[in-house]
Amino acid sequence: MLKRATPRRNLRNRIVTSLLGIMVAGATFVATMPADVHAAVTVNASEISGDDILFDSGMLSTYNELVLLQDVTINLDADCSYSALLLHDHNLTIQADPNHPGKKLTITYCSNTGSGNIILDGGTLIVATSNYGAYSFIDIQGDLIIHNGKCEVDGRITPRNFIVTGNDSYVSGKYLLASSIDISDGNLIFNTDQLNAIFTNYTGSTISITGGNITAITTQNYYNGIVALGDNSTITISGSDTVVTAQGPGGAIASNGALNISTDLPSGVTIGQYTDSIFTFYGLLRNGNPITSRIVLGAASNIVSAGHAKEESSGHHSSHTHSYSWQTITSPTAYSDGVEAYICSICGDIAARNPLPAVGVFEAETANSIRNAPKNGTVNIETATWNSFGRGVRDALKERPDVTLKISFLSEGHKGVPLNLTIPAGTDIDSLYDDNGYMGLCRVGTTLGYDQ
Repeated sequence: MLKRATPRRNLRNRIVTSLLGIMVAGATFVATMPADVHAAVTVNASEISGDDILFDSGMLSTYNELVLLQDVTINLDADCSYSALLLHDHNLTIQADPNHPGKKLTITYCSNTGSGNIILDGGTLIVATSNYGAYSFIDIQGDLIIHNGKCEVDGRITPRNFIVTGNDSYVSGKYLLASSIDISDGNLIFNTDQLNAIFTNYTGSTISITGGNITAITTQNYYNGIVALGDNSTITISGSDTVVTAQGPGGAIASNGALNISTDLPSGVTIGQYTDSIFTFYGLLRNGNPITSRIVLGAASNIVSAGHAKEESSGHHSSHTHSYSWQTITSPTAYSDGVEAYICSICGDIAARNPLPAVGVFEAETANSIRNAPKNGTVNIETATWNSFGRGVRDALKERPDVTLKISFLSEGHKGVPLNLTIPAGTDIDSLYDDNGYMGLCRVGTTLGYDQ
């Protein structure tokens, strides 16, 4: 079990120090205290800032840390930022303002030793690493409850209970650890190189996924995408519209207790029992062996492995799926002098490294189509010019991990025969881009495989 972090400074000392400062200045701090410190209050984000003493708003801020003195609702009519958020035994509700959409509360970390909860009611909470390198996290003894809200965390998320509802909910982070996890909708992405991506670690704990689009990937040796480690724990995944992508060197999805999956399983995959060096799990198996490569449950049930063709019902595989390399060239025939480009060593196609105006328009149209697609929808793109996508499409696909992108393009190397690609919902988008932030269509084909 992970050790919970404690606040950097003692809350009592900070409050006393602040109050003494006010007494010296005017000895009027008692009058500013709310009459009932237990009553919930609502405050606009535009009314709080910096190290203001915020008794009337149910909060105290010193050293740019926001400390709750009672239950508080912040209405995000403006952006606000603090180095830390300390709840203690109080609840914070973060609420979107319909007249000021897109506003957010940004902090470096949230920690408490009490039972206070964070509730996102359509609001946005960004937990980002600070400029001086402080590691970001949400580590609370209370619950993290998200109703159509957005929560982006650079680091870990470790609440008591984790609950997500609502089509518009979005959560991302390194990894998630909670006593219980209940996801009924929304988009969630946990991608880590440490520990499991989504897990519980307590006796009798539960992971329930009954809707939404969930990606849980770890590259840490021996660890899992989704796992319930506690004795007599249960994982339940259901719903015809539920899409779960999981991957880990130790297994995709496993439970130390019961594993119940009623959504679609890929062909040949069964639920069975296996034992590692410590625990006996009920997990996903193929031919009796734990599945350690990526597996997608639900609507997007194709299994994709880097460097191999995607399995098709016809059994046909494209011959254009072997390893590849790129050469950087200048002044290619297809472009004006001085434009740096890539040439694919397999088929000889050329892709601009820096998008030209035509490519830029194509990029913007594709990104907009992805962002405006219906839930779990598919975007179809056709182009007569082989090119590469840039950061715009990458960001759109990461914002909408529920969207499948299908691309048809012409290639000189294939004598005008269209090539078709599919980037399934839940794909690790960063793996398709090179170090310069570009995704050539040929690169996608050699990574995920062509449709024909």
